[in-house]
Amino acid sequence: MTGGADVVVIGGGINGASTVFHLATRGAGHVVLLDTPSPRSATAKSGAMVTVHHASLPESLLAHQGLLELRRVPELTGGETGLTRTGIVHLLPARYTAAMRDNVAAQRSAGIPVRELDLTELRRLWPGGDFADVGGAVIEPSGGYADPLLTTRAYLDGARRAGAEIRRASVRRLLVTRGRVRGVETDTGSVIGASSVVLAAGAWSAGLLAALGLDLGLTTRRVQVAAFRTEPGAFQGGPVLLDQVRGSWFRPDTRTSVLAGLEWALPVDGPGDGSEGVDQWYVELCRQHLAGRFAGLRGAPMRGGWAGLVAMGPGSRPVVDHLPEATGLYCVVGDSGSSFKTAPIVGKRLAEWIVDGAPAGPELAPLARSLTSRPAPGDGYGNFASAAALTRQIHRMRRTTAPA
Repeated sequence: MTGGADVVVIGGGINGASTVFHLATRGAGHVVLLDTPSPRSATAKSGAMVTVHHASLPESLLAHQGLLELRRVPELTGGETGLTRTGIVHLLPARYTAAMRDNVAAQRSAGIPVRELDLTELRRLWPGGDFADVGGAVIEPSGGYADPLLTTRAYLDGARRAGAEIRRASVRRLLVTRGRVRGVETDTGSVIGASSVVLAAGAWSAGLLAALGLDLGLTTRRVQVAAFRTEPGAFQGGPVLLDQVRGSWFRPDTRTSVLAGLEWALPVDGPGDGSEGVDQWYVELCRQHLAGRFAGLRGAPMRGGWAGLVAMGPGSRPVVDHLPEATGLYCVVGDSGSSFKTAPIVGKRLAEWIVDGAPAGPELAPLARSLTSRPAPGDGYGNFASAAALTRQIHRMRRTTAPA
């Protein structure tokens, strides 16, 4: 052993940062976070939208608690998050209207601030919008977006002040002996002993687990975001739009730009695969989706874009659990790009689990490995209902924009 710790956290994205902060401030002892920042990592490329309306009540409760914790980050850490409350609007096709109303009623009963948005109100929010194909809409007045890097830095700086050690190093392998985690070996060959390890390495997690013979059903996907120029102030201060009719989204960015994306990600072989830049076919399809809602964006020029890698969990749901094959090994993996809004509460509950023996709240229970391995409930609402049609559009667009 060339070093020792009480807890090692692998991964310096939003999940690892939240976890190391809460461990350090909860008195977990000597806590070490290991991370080698990658330009393809999910947190650095996140749209950082904070939404609480989902198809299942447990998912909504988790997201709502995440939002409440996110609001406390400046108070707890002294750092900024860039949290911007714009409201979030969800658009749904007519076939999901009944399910939408049931979900809204359940969420409101649980104290989650959402409500159905009348289509007249929808047109008032975006006077030039075309919403003829929308069957129902939901608004979350408390939703919006934040800055993922500022938030991550706030947690890491707060963890350092609380005594945690942040090291620039990657992990070569997890060390397990007779069914108990013993620490990690870094890329330089040094060994850090620890009785507890938290794996939060995003797309790099599957490889570390595979070396132990563990397969949690994780896959890697490349997620893209495109930025478009707009007329000055056209969407500034307006809500984020999650368009589940067309499988796309957009949110305000600057006074003269919006960010946009498709609720679809390209499968890749592993964390070393894929460009950081946005593909031209993706830009064209995002522009089409924007123009379908807002005619004024038909010729909107692209002002940039990026791509990052996410780990997809079984059924597009994350796995947050203790792994019995290696006592002391905890994981927060397979978040499918949804971690930003949940990491504040997930990190807190993981720290409680490690330090106190159990999480203080119920939020992690639905993310147990035994549950996430089962088929997701429902018929697609909450996972963007237009997935099949969107996939066909993408295949056509990729063919037509491919270089000769």
